[in-house]
Amino acid sequence: MGSIEQQIEEQLARLQQEVGARRAEVLKHEVDDGQFAVEYARLVNPTSKLV
Repeated sequence: MGSIEQQIEEQLARLQQEVGARRAEVLKHEVDDGQFAVEYARLVNPTSKLV
């Protein structure tokens, strides 16, 4: 059972790191910038996995 818990914790850590990196990319762009929508979509995908 500990192995499953460890795997879940590792997956959570990876997703949190990915969300943080994506958020940083989103913040580089203005809302009206075309690239903002692209980066925001990339942020939402891993975020939805956390939920």
